[in-house]
Amino acid sequence: MSQTKGNKTAGRFSLLLAALLATSGLSAFAQNRIVKGSVVDANNHEPLTGATIKFDDGKTGAVTDIDGNFSINVPEGTKQISVSYIGYVAKTVQLKSGVMTIQLDTNDRQIGEVVVVGYGTTRKSDLTGSVATVKAKDFNKGSISSPEQLINGKVSGVQIMSNSGSATSGSTIRVRGGASLNASNDPLIVVDGVPLELGGISGADNFLSMINPQDIESMTVLKDAASTAIYGSRASNGVILITTKKGTDSKLNVQFSSTNTVQTRAQMVDILSADEFRSVINAHGTDAQKALLGTANTDWLDQVYRTSLSTDNNLSLSGNIVKGLPFRASLGYANQNGIIRGDKSERFTGSLVLNPSFFDDHLKLTLNAKGSIAKNTFYNGNAIWAAATFNPTLPVRSGSDKLGGYTESLDASGNPINTAAGQRNPRGLVDMYDAGSTVRRFIGNFDVDYKLHFFPDVKLHATAGTDMAEGKGHTIIPDYAASNYFDGGYNYNYGPQKKQNNLLTVYANYGHYFEAAKSNVDATIGYDYQYWKSTAPETTEYNIAGDQLKTHKAEDYRHTLLSYYGRVNYSFDGRYLLTATMRRDGSSRFVRRYGSAGGGRQLQLPACLHIQCYGCGGSRQRYMDKDLQTGGLRVEPQVGDHRLVERGLRLRISQEPHLGFARFLHAQDEGPHSYRAGSRRHTVRQDRNDQRG
Repeated sequence: MSQTKGNKTAGRFSLLLAALLATSGLSAFAQNRIVKGSVVDANNHEPLTGATIKFDDGKTGAVTDIDGNFSINVPEGTKQISVSYIGYVAKTVQLKSGVMTIQLDTNDRQIGEVVVVGYGTTRKSDLTGSVATVKAKDFNKGSISSPEQLINGKVSGVQIMSNSGSATSGSTIRVRGGASLNASNDPLIVVDGVPLELGGISGADNFLSMINPQDIESMTVLKDAASTAIYGSRASNGVILITTKKGTDSKLNVQFSSTNTVQTRAQMVDILSADEFRSVINAHGTDAQKALLGTANTDWLDQVYRTSLSTDNNLSLSGNIVKGLPFRASLGYANQNGIIRGDKSERFTGSLVLNPSFFDDHLKLTLNAKGSIAKNTFYNGNAIWAAATFNPTLPVRSGSDKLGGYTESLDASGNPINTAAGQRNPRGLVDMYDAGSTVRRFIGNFDVDYKLHFFPDVKLHATAGTDMAEGKGHTIIPDYAASNYFDGGYNYNYGPQKKQNNLLTVYANYGHYFEAAKSNVDATIGYDYQYWKSTAPETTEYNIAGDQLKTHKAEDYRHTLLSYYGRVNYSFDGRYLLTATMRRDGSSRFVRRYGSAGGGRQLQLPACLHIQCYGCGGSRQRYMDKDLQTGGLRVEPQVGDHRLVERGLRLRISQEPHLGFARFLHAQDEGPHSYRAGSRRHTVRQDRNDQRG
């Protein structure tokens, strides 16, 4: 019996010990610890905004902030966490002491979630506007001479059409078609936060080609009003954001690429051969026409066109030579020859990027400098038509020294027939045409990102940038050339035209996820100052003897744009999204305080005409289509394009789930005039000597 009593006592002791252990275990699990870390891209170490951190039980612990950082309360006993991000392979990692850095590998089968938008980045799932991003791995391959060719055919609604087959020609870019009949339809181009001036420069048909495509990391296209409103009316034709490659915090990486291409003509116009031409003239021509026939068999297309060889070579170094100082440096040389004789484009490029970070990545600096020199040689466009129409029974060379030794159509006195280019020797047109240009361009910016230590949800950003370019060129045709025989030749030196674009951008960003309210808020407010200047000296066209043929007046255009803007992105439970954007621009193109224009009737405006542009997008938005009429001026914004025309104030809102409108303050009208706001030409006083900006 005493043994039974002892067993009961031992059992009670065991139960008590088990209870104490269970209580101790529960107490231990109740004691949480804080784990901090960051989630970055395994390739370029860029932070991943919005990555999801989950515990073993599948519950969400945290979402990374705009800099990819997270801080979570982990229950005691938890040994690992799972990290996932759209476009990347999910990863399970073991918890460890200290600050963790989790690297995720990209998943090519998915689309990256974080995209670059105006003045910052955002999660793609939180976008209410139409935005498309193409990264370097998805760019078009092969012979690429200009950045826009990288995304040709890659983005829906974006048309990129080559202006010609010339090595120096540019492209026409249209985002969702054209919006204006008499103004530019080109989209706004922004390179590393620096909006570029629309148009080109003397000596360069393709101003965008001055940027080396091999230095580009990604290109983002903003298509609709909700996504472009942050840039105001000048973004009415869409926005293309170009982000260039940066340094990485890794070992030194050296890359070299060389692309060599051969080009030849294809699908030429079907024309008569020399024998066929003789047969037609002998059968149906007059005696005078038959007398003009020769005995040669010349293919004038072969005399104008050629098979060309082009090369594009690039060398880049990236990594971290000095600890804490990631960098990337690149050199490029491209030599593209066109398929027409005399057509050539030669480009030298160089870039340097330094992007160090300090104070545990609270302070990030980026110094970006890109320079390029282009040397172009232009062909005589009249030679193309001449090759299809010139007499194929005549030889290329006449056997005499007159007219450069080329066979030409002559009159009774032995001089060239004073007629259209179709009567000129095609080979003589290309050989006796000396036209070329030299264009230099520099784009630089210095970025400062600071995440407040005492309030890490707030990030301050400042960008100081500049875009400077200079272009000059010449065209020389000898006095013995048939094309300019009666003018005594042609000698024209133009430029240098100089353009300068200075930018100062300052904005603050606040981003926070309110877990209790299932709400994510991302707000941005900022200020822009941008100054443009374009000058060109007076130039004169001469003949070879020095006689003046024509004079071009000097140019000096300058204007300033001051802007205030704000944007709020709100999402609830990852399902309901709202984006509200406002921008207010003040331009010196309006008279009185900021400048004046030439003579004529004047549109009287106050000290400054301010334009307020609003954009709104959401997943639950009503469709609107109405006109608002008031007296005075009329504004017709089409997806942000503001045009003041004639009388009456009119607001037209396109039928799409986005809202955009403008308000003009204190405008006074003294008569019907035409005016366009934004970054385009404005006519303040109507006469031939109008002021342009």
